[in-house]
Amino acid sequence: MKLIIKAVAVCNMLICTANAQENVFKPTKEAVYFRANEEWKLSSLYHYTYNQNGDQVTKVTKNGSEVPMSKDSLVYSTNKENIEHYYYIWDPSSQKWNPSSKETYCYNENGESCGHASYIYSNGWVLDFATEDVRSFPQADEEEVKTRVYGSDGKQWKDMTKYLIKYDAERKIVSKTYSFVDPVTKAWTYSSRISYNGWLDFENDVPAKRVTEEYKNNEWLPQDSSTFEEFQNLWIETRKTFNADKSLKEILKISNSKDGNYRDVMKAWNNGWLQISSYDRTDIKVTTTHNEFEDDQLLLNEKTIYDIEKGQVVHSIYISTIGSGEVIEYSEAEHELVYDDKDNLLEDIASIRTESTASYTQFRKTVYSDFVEIGVVAGIENKGNEESIIYPNPGTGIFNIRNLKAGDQMIISNASGVKVFESAALKDNMDLSNLTSGIYLVKIINNETVISDKLVIE
Repeated sequence: MKLIIKAVAVCNMLICTANAQENVFKPTKEAVYFRANEEWKLSSLYHYTYNQNGDQVTKVTKNGSEVPMSKDSLVYSTNKENIEHYYYIWDPSSQKWNPSSKETYCYNENGESCGHASYIYSNGWVLDFATEDVRSFPQADEEEVKTRVYGSDGKQWKDMTKYLIKYDAERKIVSKTYSFVDPVTKAWTYSSRISYNGWLDFENDVPAKRVTEEYKNNEWLPQDSSTFEEFQNLWIETRKTFNADKSLKEILKISNSKDGNYRDVMKAWNNGWLQISSYDRTDIKVTTTHNEFEDDQLLLNEKTIYDIEKGQVVHSIYISTIGSGEVIEYSEAEHELVYDDKDNLLEDIASIRTESTASYTQFRKTVYSDFVEIGVVAGIENKGNEESIIYPNPGTGIFNIRNLKAGDQMIISNASGVKVFESAALKDNMDLSNLTSGIYLVKIINNETVISDKLVIE
C-alpha cells in the first residue's frame, strides 16, 4: 500500500509536468474501478472542468452508484496562482451543493506566500471554525503575518502565532522571528527565529547563510546553521545542527540541482560521509533512497524506483532492508497503459505483488475520457464561456454585471491575490473608478458555486 500511495503521488507530479505545454489534452472524466470477484466494480467517478490555462476549475466526485458526493471549485489570480479553493457537499434532500469549507492563499510581490486561511461552514455560509493568516506592515522594512483562530464555542477570533519578516534596503529578507501567545500570561512570547546573511539566489530561496535559533529561558539558542555555495549547476548546503548546550551535534551536506531533479543528503562521519537520502529524476526513471544509521552502522535502507513512459509511471518497486541485507518489506506494481493516437492516456490498469517471485494481481483500473484541448492563453476563463460577466470589459471604472442572482456576493482582487473590493449586496452596476489601471480577478459567490472572471481597468 505504501508503494501505491507513492506511485500515485509521483504520477500526479509527472502528469502536471507533462501538461505544462501548448495544445495539450485533458480528460473531463475519470472513472476508477477495483477488482472484486473477478469483475471490475466502479468505485468512484470524477468530472473535471478547466480554464483556458489548463488549470482545474471544478472537480465533481461521485460514488460507485454515480451519486454526487462532493465538489471542488478553484479560483486563480491573473498570474495563474491558486488563491481560493472551495469545497461543497451534495445534499440529496434539497438536490443542492452546500458549502463545506474554503481555503484561501495570497502571495507577495516576490511570489512568496504571504498568508493562508482555512474556513469550515455549516448551514450555508455560517462560519463554524477557521484559521487565518493576517498580513500587515508595522514598519517600511517589516512584514508581519499573524495566525488567528475562530472557534464555534466563543464565536470569536483568537490570536495564536505570528512571524515578523525584516527586509534590507533591496527588499531581501534579513530575518524571520516567530512568536506565540502564551496560554497562561496571554502575552506574545518568542519561539524561534531565522536569520539570513546575504542571498545567492533570492528567486529560488537560496541564501548565502542561514541560522535558526530557539528562544528558551530568555536566551537565543542555535538549532542549526547553513552555508550555501554554487558548484557545477548545484546548490550545495552545509548544515550544522546543535545540541541544547550549543555543542555541535551533526553536519549535513545537501546537494540540490537547480532544475529540481536531483537531491542528495549526506552526514559527516569521521573522515567521510554517510548517505542519508537521495532523489534522482530523469525522463525515464525516478529513484529515491533513505538510510538510517546508528553511528556509522546502517540499520535500515528504503529504496523506491519508478519507471516512466510518456510522463506516466509504468512500473514501480519499493524495497526495505535492514543492515544485514534482509528484506523486511517488498511491494511492486506495474501499469498497463493505453493511449489514443494523440498520446492521451485512456486507461491505466494497475497490478501489484508483495513478493518478487509471486505473480501480479490486478486491483485497480482508471479510465480517462472526454478529452478537451487546452491551449496556453493568457487570462482567466470567463465562467466557462466566451461572454464576460462584467461589461464593458476592458473599461474605465463604471461596470455592469450580467445574470445576478439574489444573495450573490462579489470579491475583486489584484494580480497578487490581495482583496481590493467586496460587496455582499450586489447591484447590476458598480463604480470602480478609484482602482488603478491593471488586471483584476472578479469572483461572484453564491451558495452553489463560484464564478471567476478577469476584469481590465484602463
